[in-house]
Amino acid sequence: QEDNPHFPPYCLRWHARALPPVLRERMLRKCHEGIGPLTDTCEHNFYPRVTAGVSEQTFRFNIGLFLILTKDSTDLQTYFNGAEQQRCFIAACIMCWFKAAGFSFEELHGCVQQDCQKSFARLWKGFLEAFKSTLGSLRKHYVRGPLP
Repeated sequence: QEDNPHFPPYCLRWHARALPPVLRERMLRKCHEGIGPLTDTCEHNFYPRVTAGVSEQTFRFNIGLFLILTKDSTDLQTYFNGAEQQRCFIAACIMCWFKAAGFSFEELHGCVQQDCQKSFARLWKGFLEAFKSTLGSLRKHYVRGPLP
């Protein structure tokens, strides 16, 4: 949205509030190799659930949504009209939410169905690379600093 006078730039703010180890381990045990891509994509608005704490339902939804954020997803291309920035923004929201809750990539990877784990790892790595290049290009526009 850079240089677009009709839309302000997005700002991601989050505070690390990791789940207590007992709750995190319980969540990981319940979801072990059990989460696949969302299948009912026409019933969702493609926005992650990141504003109301951590529950098993939200955890599963966000991983499932992340798994369908592929470039060749026909649902996303129809909905977003090919908007790569929107796809990356949604991925960033999901990744920040998991990071703030104290989950590592390895823990999340273990929750994904085995037949989707390679795709999950590719997406994760691809988004991290995209964020690195985006952050590099935004340094002249934005100042990073501690949150209040």
